This record gives sequence, C-alpha cells and structure tokens, in this order.
Amino acid sequence: MSLRPHASGVNTFARVGPDQAVSVGPTRVDIPSRDALLRAAIKVTARGGLRALTYRAVAEEAGVVRGLVRFHFGSRDALIMATRAVRRAVVHDRS
Repeated sequence: MSLRPHASGVNTFARVGPDQAVSVGPTRVDIPSRDALLRAAIKVTARGGLRALTYRAVAEEAGVVRGLVRFHFGSRDALIMATRAVRRAVVHDRS
C-alpha cells in the first residue's frame, strides 16, 4: 500500500490498495490564533507605528499569509482597534 496526494487538496492523502482507495481527511496544520496575530500586530506597531500596521507586515511577523489576517479582523480599522484595545488593557493592568 502506498500514499499519494489526493486530488481534493494539498494536505490530503488517499490510501491506495490493490482493490480500493480510502480517502483520509486533511492533516492537522497549526494555524495561529487571533491572539498570536494580535501579538504580531503589536510588535509591528511598536517598531513602526500605525503607518507600518498592514496585513502584509502582520502576516510576515506571524509567518502566515495575508488572507488569514484579513479573515480574523475583516478590515485594517478593526485590526487597529483590536491592537489599541490590547495595548490599553496592558497599560490598565500595569497601573
């Protein structure tokens, strides 16, 4: 029996036997959470301010594709608001 890539996806494999093929679901991939993306966004703003806060910069910092950042936040404004809320909460906790 051998494994070969299945036509339905990159991370999906099919078991190929002498008389049948059984599809196996996609493999588990670690996808950064919204919190991990927020941490990346805070690092980006700490280095370059709000002008530097772009989907591309956050994605590069987190090591993901830009679409994932957009999926979690929807807009740049929402990303900015979430970043500011986290920073306010950190400052409030310290005082």
